[in-house]
Amino acid sequence: MATLLEQISLKVRGLQDQRYRVLTQSHPVPNGHDFLKNLEYLSSTLTSILRDKNKSPCDDLYSKQSERERLEELPSLDYSDIFHAVMSLFDIVPLLGQGQLVLGQALLFNLNCQICFLNRDLLDCLPYSLVCVLPTWPSCLHVDIIKFIAFQFIPMTLGTSYMLRCETYSSAAITPFLSVVMQYCSSPNILTLAVEACMRFHCDVSRSLLSLISTGPSSVRALAANLLIHYYPQCKPQSIESGYIYAPWKSPECQNPNCNQVDSHRNSAYYTWNPSVGASAAELPPPFYVCAHCVHGIGIDSFTPLPVPLDHLARMCENLTCEATGLQKKAICICFSASCVAIRGINRPIRLCQSCHQSLHCYERHFVQSPLPSPYNEEDEEGQDLITEAIVSLLGEAEHCMAPGKGGGGGGALSGKKQDANADQQQLLSFQQPAEIDAETCYIYQDRRLLTRFGIWLLDSVCDCPSPDDPHQPRPEILGRLISGVFYWFQCGFVQQNDSIGTSLENLKGEVGDGWLSKVLNAHFFVFVECLMPNPPEYARIGQHWDSLESRVRQMRQGLHLIFCLMPYNVITLKVWSHVIPHWLDTVSIDLTHKELAELKFVFSKLFDQQMCAVFTVNELFHFLGGHFQSSLACEQQRALVWIQTLSRLDVTIPLSLLIGMINEGLLAIKGQAIYRANANPALSMAWLTDHHLFSADKYKVPAAVLAPSALITEPEGAEEQPETAAAADNDAVPEEDAENFLQVFIIMLDSLLKQSELQEFKAYQGLDTTYAVEIVQMLNVMLTCPMVGHHTCLEQVPPPPSSSSANDSAAGPPDVDTEEECLFCEDQSMLFELIHNLIQLLCPPTEMKLSQMYVMDEEDFRAAVAAMVTTNPTASQPSTTVRGAGNGAHVQFSHPHTPDNLNEATGVLCQLSTVDPSSGGLVRISNSVDGRPQAASASQQTAAGSACCSVSSVKVIDDCHNEVVIVNEKPAVFWETSLGCFKYDPAKFPAKLKLLFILIRSLSAYEDPGAQYNIVRCMRLMLLHADCFSGINYKQHLGFLVFIQEKHLLPTLWGLIAPHASQTVQQCVPLMFYAMCQPLGEGQFWAVLRSSFRSTDWQVRFQAVERVCAILQFVDPKQVSKIQSIQSALALCLCLCIDALNDANGGVATRANIALKSVRRSALQFGCECIEMQFDHVIADRPLLLARLETLHNLVPGIPALTWEFILRRFHTLIAESQYESFSGRPDFFPAAAASASTAAAIAAAVRCAE
Repeated sequence: MATLLEQISLKVRGLQDQRYRVLTQSHPVPNGHDFLKNLEYLSSTLTSILRDKNKSPCDDLYSKQSERERLEELPSLDYSDIFHAVMSLFDIVPLLGQGQLVLGQALLFNLNCQICFLNRDLLDCLPYSLVCVLPTWPSCLHVDIIKFIAFQFIPMTLGTSYMLRCETYSSAAITPFLSVVMQYCSSPNILTLAVEACMRFHCDVSRSLLSLISTGPSSVRALAANLLIHYYPQCKPQSIESGYIYAPWKSPECQNPNCNQVDSHRNSAYYTWNPSVGASAAELPPPFYVCAHCVHGIGIDSFTPLPVPLDHLARMCENLTCEATGLQKKAICICFSASCVAIRGINRPIRLCQSCHQSLHCYERHFVQSPLPSPYNEEDEEGQDLITEAIVSLLGEAEHCMAPGKGGGGGGALSGKKQDANADQQQLLSFQQPAEIDAETCYIYQDRRLLTRFGIWLLDSVCDCPSPDDPHQPRPEILGRLISGVFYWFQCGFVQQNDSIGTSLENLKGEVGDGWLSKVLNAHFFVFVECLMPNPPEYARIGQHWDSLESRVRQMRQGLHLIFCLMPYNVITLKVWSHVIPHWLDTVSIDLTHKELAELKFVFSKLFDQQMCAVFTVNELFHFLGGHFQSSLACEQQRALVWIQTLSRLDVTIPLSLLIGMINEGLLAIKGQAIYRANANPALSMAWLTDHHLFSADKYKVPAAVLAPSALITEPEGAEEQPETAAAADNDAVPEEDAENFLQVFIIMLDSLLKQSELQEFKAYQGLDTTYAVEIVQMLNVMLTCPMVGHHTCLEQVPPPPSSSSANDSAAGPPDVDTEEECLFCEDQSMLFELIHNLIQLLCPPTEMKLSQMYVMDEEDFRAAVAAMVTTNPTASQPSTTVRGAGNGAHVQFSHPHTPDNLNEATGVLCQLSTVDPSSGGLVRISNSVDGRPQAASASQQTAAGSACCSVSSVKVIDDCHNEVVIVNEKPAVFWETSLGCFKYDPAKFPAKLKLLFILIRSLSAYEDPGAQYNIVRCMRLMLLHADCFSGINYKQHLGFLVFIQEKHLLPTLWGLIAPHASQTVQQCVPLMFYAMCQPLGEGQFWAVLRSSFRSTDWQVRFQAVERVCAILQFVDPKQVSKIQSIQSALALCLCLCIDALNDANGGVATRANIALKSVRRSALQFGCECIEMQFDHVIADRPLLLARLETLHNLVPGIPALTWEFILRRFHTLIAESQYESFSGRPDFFPAAAASASTAAAIAAAVRCAE
């Protein structure tokens, strides 16, 4: 007869042989029933051995020594071969065609019988090995496997590892064990059985649940979160139901074969690990489960109570002797050990508060489910990561709360830029759930929406934000990740369905925004704003747009969408907005191309929409820009202006009044700092405050100069500085590189203003008198009087400062220098005035007015206006007179030491002294009358009239006590000196458009760059010929301005710009000169400029005069001036003077005149001849001179019909009538008659010569 060992070996080989045939499909292929015989023999053999064992195998597993003693007491059999043979059969169960259920149950029972015969290493692997077969075994066996693990293996393996105080394979497998169970077991009571089985024999199972929440799949995450909230009810608000329905697990049925209880009362209540009890009573291996009735019959001493399911958990401590009160009595943990369970007298795990937990467990090791870890506990880094990632994962479930097919709130699966933009619009504007959705999908969708609440509850319960004074502050990466998770939850659930769930989630957002986020914002501001940055830290990058390989523009669009979603909940405060938005604008302007920038237009437009984001006013919305304009540093203002440009490219509108106000604030800061620095440097102060010409610092080598066009519209030479607001004391110095950037700052200012005007559909072409136009013009006035410093690379050497002896010299143009290298400073100047031109063009009417239709005050009316403001003094024959100032209580006496005996005979002009009219608006006196238009007057008379002036050699001030004080060679500080006298200037009453016009005129002589001059002249043309600035002049208040600008600046400066090499500038200057000649004093001033140039003793001045006259003729538009006799008369004079230059004493001038006249286009010369004919018809005394010039021109340019028979025939009857009038008048001294006789003879003789 074979021994027991041989029989067991034979059965093992039989099992292996059957397994081989199943794997190879060798006939006959065994089914599940074929394995039962061998398995039953092995099970019965092992059970029979246990009848004599009274000691629990669990006790022997607590140490290696006990384990060796236990195994030595067993019969000497090869138990490991049995174990491996049985375990190898687990793989073939899915391959069987029949008997899968029977074989599976037999295998589990056999493993149960082997528990007492295996070492600890094999037992540790069993729970995880068994649970791994769930995906392959039939679902009907899943419950049996989990019950087998929960009731048979977990008590032995987990309890042993805890008692040994070491980490074993079975304890480490709790998390994957629960994960597999949650994925493949659909029965809720089996799930709770698995969790509570682990809790009874292992501590801190909550960490496994947190790990499943943070890293598990969606289905596992939902179950783990519900279980966590159930076992830790303190994490959930007491007044809110979580929606989870607990399913209590069922204990095994009583295994006593003699139990006579009905089925409803057969649930076991006790169990024992004594092998002999089960083997003797029912031939079963340990543990042996019996009901409460049977335990008394067998013997209760060896049995342990089986805990009941935790269907309800108290919020307060259940210890009957607890002394805590109030919030300190709040339960935080659960104890499953028998000594603590016995406190209440019922077989139920007990909930304990903090004090009871410390007192009961300080000396004994119990199976306690400790409180959830805190994310701020630096001593428990693993717990920090677990709770943080669990909260973030739960909040991330909101990503799937959007309706199926619509894409997630944080990124979605839409492909293509157009689809991305449409998805963003749907997120911002509306949310629609699909009309048709099956019940299962709807349940999952609603469950996920509810699941996001658990993350907020955990955050509120275990992540209370510490105060700034707390010494234990959270790590920035932990707190920042929590903040980003909450932000992502806000973003994904921005638009909720209009149902109960959506309403509850929306209310929860308000609570979080006013609660936890507000605390974090106040205590940890910089961590808070870091999560809203365009490049957040790695720990703050949460969402699909960061997890997947999204484009940079997609990531930025989602970041901006996040800010938009947070604004309605008071999360984005003004401080946060002002801190975050500048970083976004910097990143957008640097990282994205123009094409990519267009994809952000929609989200930016909504972000800055006052109606969509009503949490801020308009001023608060753009508050982040204002602070930078208060700085006098160019880099600060340029940064803010780049933001404005970026917003403009993104179609974000900024109210024009607000934008103009910010620009004005920046300009005043720059100007104030310049004044502050000039006052700090006396030498620099004098150079700055007396300079009138906007010359750059590099040109005059002023050390560290911040020269500004300070006196453009302020005071004449010698005037004192007007008070200005100085810069702050802390801005003691502006770096030189900053000073050089001011010009670029001005350029960006104007570009931004133009772009904003275009975006807002600004009502253009309304003139310069509207509200916005006045604000813009005032802004330009301030801008052009700010310092503009730069380095001219176009100059090889520094030219000397221009002398003030002649206006022509100061406006003669730039010297001939090498310009091989492009001068960036000159280009910036040109660009600045080009933008000013575009801005003025936006304001002025589009149509240029015709000079013939322009209303201009007649010369006689102008004289009447002057006469109405002054009265003749009866003591005019005296060399001095006393004049009273308007309202100042003092007398001013002017002396004229060089008054001729008969000034009228010498100059043809009446000189008069007059007192002040109080209503004259600042006019002190007029020392001579107005020079009229040259009608029938000779050139000598007009020359004398244009040069007549009364100078002031002394001022006598008489105070109220009749004490006379004489001040020699001094002028009033705020008076303009003209040929008509000194006019008082009041800056406060000066119109803004006239200030701007004056600044532009003065800038012509200051900027030598041709491009800058060209754009300045274009600006002047718009203001004069389109807006007609002079038409609105109040002659009573601003007569001095008109006289001063006509005599000193307008025509002399325009004359200086005329040059053959600057044809585009000449084309713009010629209409302006004609406009100026149509104004009072304009024609006489132009004649004076011509005479001074052509009669100069310097041949170079005469040479330039010839070039300029021919250039003017080249660009004359006959349609504009054909009906204006004064302009035609001036053009006739120009042509005659140029013809006279053919006989100049200097050969160079004569040659230049010859070449220039031949180069003038034919139509221009023809119109010049027509102007001479007009002068011939209207001024009889000039006829001999004009005929001689026509004859010279006819001989010089034969193709021009200057003097022909037709010219004589058209005027023959007029000449005969004039000759007859001479004979009948009887007045031989009549000048016109004598001139007519000479003219007739000369005309006939010249015509005959020309005809020959």
